[in-house]
Amino acid sequence: MKFNNIPPQPDENFFPFPRTRLADNRIKTTTDRKRIDVDQEYELRYWSGKLDVSEQRVKAAVKRVGTMADDVAGELAKTS
Repeated sequence: MKFNNIPPQPDENFFPFPRTRLADNRIKTTTDRKRIDVDQEYELRYWSGKLDVSEQRVKAAVKRVGTMADDVAGELAKTS
């Protein structure tokens, strides 16, 4: 008996939207790249370097305005 209504399985490289592999093999989606997760050490290092501020300032800005990277950058620009 042949089943024609079973959809083909995607290969291992299939992914429906853009993604980036990080050093620890975590997969970040486009939406995730717009947020700062201060509980992830590698993200905190990345954003403090990108925004040219200390990790403590990034944490404080996230606490004040939330996790959206654009909001954090704006907050840091106002307070520098």
